[in-house]
Amino acid sequence: MGRRAKERRRVTDRKIRGQRLSEAERAFLIQNARYEGSPYHKRDPGNFGLTPPSRPRPDATLCDEAGLLNKEQAERLLQRAIDRGLVSEASAAGGYPKQLWAYDGGGRRSVGR
Repeated sequence: MGRRAKERRRVTDRKIRGQRLSEAERAFLIQNARYEGSPYHKRDPGNFGLTPPSRPRPDATLCDEAGLLNKEQAERLLQRAIDRGLVSEASAAGGYPKQLWAYDGGGRRSVGR
């Protein structure tokens, strides 16, 4: 992990919300949350419909290393995180959680912001 990633991790509070999502919150996220992705975290950004960055960050963690190889997989994990209520206590603008967590079938954890 690079210096920028370590600094961001140090200042970001990452706690899974203790209370369940209400039906209204879950419905809001299912209706409105979308996977956007970052080309900095992809070995092959085109598989996610993203344009490769002109200057890739060498310290970026790659989704590919966690077995996340295309946008469809990422969207399934986003829905799984919402369905299971694995969202952060901290909120971002618009009522969205700052982070979501999902586990794939192999037990690997993915974090989305």
